[in-house]
Amino acid sequence: MPSAYDQLKLDLVRAPQKWLVTGAAGFIGSHLAQELLALEQVVVGLDNFSNGHRHNPADVQTRVPSGQWSRFTFIEGDITAPGDCERAYAGVSRVLHQAALGSVPRSLADLRRSKREVDIRSQPQRFDADPADCP
Repeated sequence: MPSAYDQLKLDLVRAPQKWLVTGAAGFIGSHLAQELLALEQVVVGLDNFSNGHRHNPADVQTRVPSGQWSRFTFIEGDITAPGDCERAYAGVSRVLHQAALGSVPRSLADLRRSKREVDIRSQPQRFDADPADCP
């Protein structure tokens, strides 16, 4: 009998979905995208490269077969920009939100900005709410 994780992977392969990975140019986001592509999923990556690196998505391309890579779309954009999010979220059924300030010291040095920019300003886009409803 397969483990719960192995069963989940089998289920995903049998019923592919469209995933959005925010922070897709970061270490974790790029690895999540790679694993999803290996599981025959359709993946949209969104990143503004404030912390991520252009080589991470490029490395994924070298590690997956071309058929899997063809199911990947990368959008250079920001989770706090409504237009970028609208493009990224089109047709998506699952979201793995990895976008964040990648430095704990930098986040703590300007905690207000960190919370405002990444958590609060991006939330309306992530949850299809009206940005005017957020503080």
